[in-house]
Order: sequence, then structure tokens, then C-alpha cells
Amino acid sequence: MGRLKITDEHYDQLKAMVESSRLYGSELNYTQMGLSLMRYRWDCLWAINFKIRDELFREMYKYINDDHIDSALRHIFSHKE
Repeated sequence: MGRLKITDEHYDQLKAMVESSRLYGSELNYTQMGLSLMRYRWDCLWAINFKIRDELFREMYKYINDDHIDSALRHIFSHKE
């Protein structure tokens, strides 16, 4: 995945997961409330059921940290249609 540290497979899983979040697409609400886009990205992620995201995160945390995950999230949201 270019300059991202995350594998393509994990990126695709993360992207699908985030796009299924009930909060996905509500960034305008966040900015109107004075919240950051970083908060919005992570809230989208944490709104996903723990059982769904747990396995992926266990694997990703073996080789990346939150900074790398946030880079992947920024990439996902910057390419949102």
C-alpha cells in the first residue's frame, strides 16, 4: 500500500470495516460540533463491534501502532467518494 506500513490485505479489511461503520459519512456533524477529523476517524472505527474488529487489530498490532493505523485511516477517508 504505497508508503503505508499496513499490508494491502489489512488495509482492505480496515477500509471495508470503516465503510460499514454507522458513523461513516457524518464528518460534517463532527466538524460542526468542533471535533477533529482524527476524532471522527477513530470514532468510526470504534463504533464497529469489538468482535468484528478484534481479530484484525490483534494481527495489525503485531507490526504497526496507532500512528500507522491513523495514517491508513487518513488515506481511507481522503479517498472517500
